[in-house]
Amino acid sequence: MAIRVMAILILLSVSAQLGLPATVQLDDGLLEILASKGPCLRETLLCQLQIASVASRISSALGGPKWTTGCPTHEYNLMVRHFETDLRVLEIQYAASWSLADHIVYLGTQLMLYIIALSADEGRQASSLSSWVVCGYSTAICLVQKASAMESKWLFAPVRLHKIVLNAICFLLLLKRLRYWESLEFDLLLLNNTINQGLELLTGLSVTPGDFMSRALSLLNQFSQLVDKFQSREMPNEFLPVKFRMGANVAFSTAVQARELIQKQQDHQGCSDMVDLRVMQDTDQLLDLDWSELFETGIGANF
Repeated sequence: MAIRVMAILILLSVSAQLGLPATVQLDDGLLEILASKGPCLRETLLCQLQIASVASRISSALGGPKWTTGCPTHEYNLMVRHFETDLRVLEIQYAASWSLADHIVYLGTQLMLYIIALSADEGRQASSLSSWVVCGYSTAICLVQKASAMESKWLFAPVRLHKIVLNAICFLLLLKRLRYWESLEFDLLLLNNTINQGLELLTGLSVTPGDFMSRALSLLNQFSQLVDKFQSREMPNEFLPVKFRMGANVAFSTAVQARELIQKQQDHQGCSDMVDLRVMQDTDQLLDLDWSELFETGIGANF
């Protein structure tokens, strides 16, 4: 029974983070039964199944055509608030018994909800910066802090937890580059410290030299440096250039903006008399990084 439940958890959680529909659509009634307290389920499995149940409903409802096209903004926001309430009810009822890993899964689902809501706001070309940015900011900060609190256990955590935290770091980097982020009065010191803390958490997760995690970390480190360098020039008005991959919008948007800044850096170096050939070759490899490997979809990174 536990193995079957874990398979359902992986299916629902991964598909929601991918921005893709689950390969098997479970009946809502079955989900309700599975997410109810059962004697055969360990506490952590029950917790993650309950969260995965909400994640499945978020991706199937907010990711569907009914809510992504032609839906009035106030109705869409009400639906987002409904799911936000569902998640917070779970937190109030069960958070006292959650492990740090459970908290990360919960916060990852919450961040996915805000990313989808933010994508919809930008898709409607809202005149003001989405309030969901603030919600996502707080959630991403908390995610990195929870991961850091795992200490040595972090290295041995499931890969999907690593990817959830990677998504949070991407969110914070995109926020730092946003033209209007200063108007939200974020704590710049906290933002920078959390980004650095998150990047440090990713160090050491690489299994083999040159694997996806090591290349993603190299890209994010360079992106972080270039965000500081180009922050006063040509900052984007748009937070998420990629809007149709649900929970994956942040990672794919990071890839788009990172490639853009790295190309600007290459152009700048190309005009200089002092060009480090080795650095240029490393940058070329980073530009070829297939960001879809983050979710193991096999979908190319041509946007």
